[in-house]
Amino acid sequence: FNIAFVPLVLEDGCHAQGRDLTPWAGKAGNMLLFSAQPLSEDASCPSSTDGVPKDLYWTLMGNDGKQVGQAKPIEISDGVLDDTEPALSPDLCTIIYARSENGATEGHDLYTATRR
Repeated sequence: FNIAFVPLVLEDGCHAQGRDLTPWAGKAGNMLLFSAQPLSEDASCPSSTDGVPKDLYWTLMGNDGKQVGQAKPIEISDGVLDDTEPALSPDLCTIIYARSENGATEGHDLYTATRR
């Protein structure tokens, strides 16, 4: 294995943080889904991620394995519920993810969201 650090930058310039970003790469390797702590309301970069619910994000990846542009939030996340473990169906039309309705304090259930 050739292991390399891949910093992920959110749309405000903050680096994605969290214990487990739960990355999922598309078959072609040019799209990455992950979960991260959302920005605070004052748009400052978060300093601690313990116990804070995560939202889902997507970003494009270049052939060199580095992020292209900045990550964008996936609009099914709301900053209150803990959304994690994103993956796309083979036809790229449905996202499957885990959500805890009680923040990160209880178990997660699986959800799907299909593109219209």
